Amino acid sequence: MKLKNIFYSIFTCAALLFAATACSPDDYSLGSKDVTEADLVEGIAFTITPDASNPNIIYLESKMPTSYQVLWNHPQGRSQGNKVTLKMPFPGTYEVQMGVETRGGVVYGEKATFTIDEFCSDFVTHCGPCSPVVSDIPRLGISTSMRTAFAAISQALSISTEQPTAGTPSPSDRPWKVIHGAGLPDGLTTAAG
Repeated sequence: MKLKNIFYSIFTCAALLFAATACSPDDYSLGSKDVTEADLVEGIAFTITPDASNPNIIYLESKMPTSYQVLWNHPQGRSQGNKVTLKMPFPGTYEVQMGVETRGGVVYGEKATFTIDEFCSDFVTHCGPCSPVVSDIPRLGISTSMRTAFAAISQALSISTEQPTAGTPSPSDRPWKVIHGAGLPDGLTTAAG
């Protein structure tokens, strides 16, 4: 009987000890933000540098310590990392915004701008003589009925439906072809006749 009382006494002491320590309040604060919006300005926190050989390539580089996770909002979307390379094909003025993750949450700086002066066709696909061809459509995941519609529209808009050959053939070198029985609307003719 004494053993039973000792067991209950130990069990009661342990339960009281656990109950006393389990009631401490939890701390859900994130901490303080050690970077402000004013700290994240171009030239101090980051640089925007055009490539020396191709000014349409822009390098974004953080000057913040590597302990910060760097976030970028730029014309081509969002990125994470200390260095980002943008390939901008079209002329215009663009905005970039840098942010960092701190103990108190994400802080974004003011937007900075950069300007692209010339068009760079190296970063554009399916333009000019390399227009989309019907053979590209299956790999893009487009259905057969959409391919048929695309073939008819391609012919109406003078877009080649033939696979391009080596070199850069002129549109007159590529005869028109009707795919899947799609014809042209009444009154329209093909380049070949």
